Amino acid sequence: MGPENIWRPVVDERGQLLADGHEDMRDTAPADLAAFDFQDKSVLDMGCNLGYYSFLAKTLGAGTVVGLDVDPTAIRGCSLLSKLYGTAETRFICTDFLEFSSASTFDVVLLINFIGKKSLVKGIQPILDVCRKYTGNSVIISARCRYHIRRSLGVSQDYMAAKYGAEYVHGEWFDTMLFLRNYLNSNITRLSPDYEDTTLKRTFLLQPFSLQGNHR
Repeated sequence: MGPENIWRPVVDERGQLLADGHEDMRDTAPADLAAFDFQDKSVLDMGCNLGYYSFLAKTLGAGTVVGLDVDPTAIRGCSLLSKLYGTAETRFICTDFLEFSSASTFDVVLLINFIGKKSLVKGIQPILDVCRKYTGNSVIISARCRYHIRRSLGVSQDYMAAKYGAEYVHGEWFDTMLFLRNYLNSNITRLSPDYEDTTLKRTFLLQPFSLQGNHR
């Protein structure tokens, strides 16, 4: 894999760095996820890349972890790392999210580093439907709170209003978090610091169906 395709640092079983990740580590830092109680919970990691958050969830006490990614090279890397770490109850599947099928739900669904400019312009509702279908309790999402429609997304206000609803278009801005909360019908808790830099994504815990009490 080229370095542009590696999101987060990759280390060996001794903690030695194998590859740097190109994403800002303030965006869903390990401490953000440590604020959530993963103990014995089943986890679905959508867009797992090389499994950084899948393995982090296991470190934080998760039970079964399933990682999904459309890149077969990333999935092969995850499988190799799982063997290297000796990680039990982890499974990685090469699939498009919309084609994934499971007979069971998961206590926690992770959707990290997916919601961004391109996905918002395309439409994130189908992916959120997968999250809603497979979460038994909680969804952890990284997202920017809002986007300037013209400068960041490169589309018109009318385009975003038609795709998501006029109530989420506030002047020249699209309110990402209000849309996520309403679409998933969720309580929402911020797990990350409220950075001054508004371009950084925050980490949010969304608990659909008005379920609460699983975060510390």
